[in-house]
Amino acid sequence: MKRFARRTPVFLALAMGACLSAGALFADDNVGQGGTGVTFMNEGKGTVQVFARYGQENDCSDKSQATRLKIKGGETASIDSSGAGLCFCLSRPDRLNTCPSGWSKAEAGAKLRLR
Repeated sequence: MKRFARRTPVFLALAMGACLSAGALFADDNVGQGGTGVTFMNEGKGTVQVFARYGQENDCSDKSQATRLKIKGGETASIDSSGAGLCFCLSRPDRLNTCPSGWSKAEAGAKLRLR
């Protein structure tokens, strides 16, 4: 009976440690998901081009980084903006980084549906 009494706290401590370790690993896997960038989902049948600018600057035309995405119908693409919001345009911007249809803004972690 004494052996059983001594082992119970040890087994409980080991079980608790295993649960906490599993929880920590799960939390590490989910860090940054949905919070560091913007996801574009093309729900249409045709290909959509997205022109995006991102960085810490406030004005869309002044943002330091730019990228272009071609998203086929039914596909998804993401831009990692490192937690900053981004500006996007569905028309090709001119040389002065002005979007003919106007820049749209999206916060980090947003999931945008395009058609």
